[in-house]
Amino acid sequence: LPTLLNMYTQYGPKGLWGKYGFYDAFNPTIDWYNPDYLGIDQGPIVLMIENWRNGFVWKYMMQDPVVQHGLQRLGFQRTQLYPFENEIRDFEKADKINPPPENAVLFVGSSSIRMWKSLHEDMAPIKVINRGFGGSQAEHVIHFFDRVVLPYKPRAIVFYEGDNDIDSGKMPVEVLVHYKEFVRLVEKKLPGTPVYLLAIKPSIARQKVWLNMQKANTLIQTFAETRENVTFVDVASVMLREDGTIRDDIFIADNLHMNATGYTLWKNMIKPLIE
Repeated sequence: LPTLLNMYTQYGPKGLWGKYGFYDAFNPTIDWYNPDYLGIDQGPIVLMIENWRNGFVWKYMMQDPVVQHGLQRLGFQRTQLYPFENEIRDFEKADKINPPPENAVLFVGSSSIRMWKSLHEDMAPIKVINRGFGGSQAEHVIHFFDRVVLPYKPRAIVFYEGDNDIDSGKMPVEVLVHYKEFVRLVEKKLPGTPVYLLAIKPSIARQKVWLNMQKANTLIQTFAETRENVTFVDVASVMLREDGTIRDDIFIADNLHMNATGYTLWKNMIKPLIE
């Protein structure tokens, strides 16, 4: 109670209680911690947040052989592989056969990266590594960060996610939290590495969620402006007509993934930034 009274005196009622509960308990638009600490046990809250934003419990507990053995003895089936584990293993096998170039620019993200077949040609003579895996969301790149980003020690990173995130039902603020976590990992494990966050692209197939994608883009851009080595690249704007409608000449038959014309638009925006 003295702690709450002190916070009330210092911040007033609006500073004590917010949209997400106690001000310093959980606010997904900023880091979870705060200089003020309530006189309550926030350990479970911290654990919940860490698990939500980067798969903490799954990564450090559910993959432990002892935990898996215990679950099997209790009658549970063998724990399934984390989504996209096979794709990441394929990358690792390919790296052993044909080691990727050093001091390259890493392109990582979902199918819009994976299907960029002309990436090496488009970015030449810049050395690039394509590590896109289709269907992925930002949380998946976070989960596999130590295997799909860190080993390459890239001189710069081009990151594209959010497309599948929003389409799956995630809210813009959830996408923001995952983007912030990705950047935090880069700043911690690859300090000084420039990060280029590509805007979530519009598509005819996903027009119904375009408004939420735009909201997420605004949040991501605002966040990028607060970080020293992070740049927001608005590739979405060049995919729209002057009246704001989505161009219909930049997609393949599924009206979701881009054709050569679409990737040329991206190339023209990204290449000058990473040269």
